[in-house]
Amino acid sequence: MTDGSETEQPEKDKGGRPMFVFDEVMTANVERFAAMMTVAQMGDYFGCSETTMHEVFKRQPEVSEAYKKGRATVIAMVAQNLITKAKSGDTASMVFFLKTQAGWKETSVLDHTSTDRTMSPAREMTEQEIADELAKRGINTDVFDN
Repeated sequence: MTDGSETEQPEKDKGGRPMFVFDEVMTANVERFAAMMTVAQMGDYFGCSETTMHEVFKRQPEVSEAYKKGRATVIAMVAQNLITKAKSGDTASMVFFLKTQAGWKETSVLDHTSTDRTMSPAREMTEQEIADELAKRGINTDVFDN
């Protein structure tokens, strides 16, 4: 029983490293670096692991939002430059844009048919042709007869 005179006990120290918390300057740097670095690289810069960075994103939504804003800003800028180049007639930019945004793809058709047309993936060999091919290779086909 308590008589009300007891004070609340402080939480027991669990050890380990202190929680990594980003201040306003660090958060602004996250936005700036998001255009140039992966989350792991930012962790290296700030002296923590990629896992810690993701934990910070969960605990501090403003840091996660800064990262997303930084990424979106640079993606928009590069995309705008790509579109400008494509509109000006740059073929590589046009092809890249159409492949990534319009579903275009390059396909190669390989012809697996032999020059004498005896071997073709679209043509099945008859039993006699199989037997003849085996005989050419010295394989006795009598073992296959019932």
